[in-house]
Amino acid sequence: MCMVDMALGFPDQEDALKWVEVAFHVKQRLGDRTQMGLIAGLLGELYSNRGEEKHAIYWHNRSLESFQELGARAGTATVLDHLGIIDIKRGSLKSALERFKRSLSLWEELGDTKQVAFMRMKVSIALTSLGNVESAFPYALAAVTQSDFLSQEITATLVVLLSDHLKILGNERFKVLVRQHAGLRDPKKVLRLLKQLGLKGL
Repeated sequence: MCMVDMALGFPDQEDALKWVEVAFHVKQRLGDRTQMGLIAGLLGELYSNRGEEKHAIYWHNRSLESFQELGARAGTATVLDHLGIIDIKRGSLKSALERFKRSLSLWEELGDTKQVAFMRMKVSIALTSLGNVESAFPYALAAVTQSDFLSQEITATLVVLLSDHLKILGNERFKVLVRQHAGLRDPKKVLRLLKQLGLKGL
């Protein structure tokens, strides 16, 4: 990745993109699918940061193709997440939800607790945006109960999301859903945790 590192040091972003694309084609000629996936994903992020969604989607799809051919589940899950974020920006909520769910499934297979919690949050956000709060709630609840693995910022986002759910569902329905989806946890302890994290109105 030395060409990529050198390119990212360029002050001119256009030059940086040009050289990262050169690095991709070098790896393509060498048949290095892993590096192709990584570099294409980087290009997707660079173009996404510039607001050039068509180019971002193109490169993320090239990255996805490489990782899927390799059977690289972590890489595939990461790219699906990035494509889902672009879908959200474009207002394609159903497509975003599908990608987030596929990413979540892969992280669950890999047993990555932190990424599982993160993707559950994104699935919940997509479902909430689609107006399906009762389906969104279990994902947000499962994510927030893994708060030890999440940053304070992500935990705060989940609390805001659950606060919105509380307003929409009402206090009693919210508590019923906590009891239904607490899993092996004591629902009373789950409610106490939510209060401790800052959820008001319970």
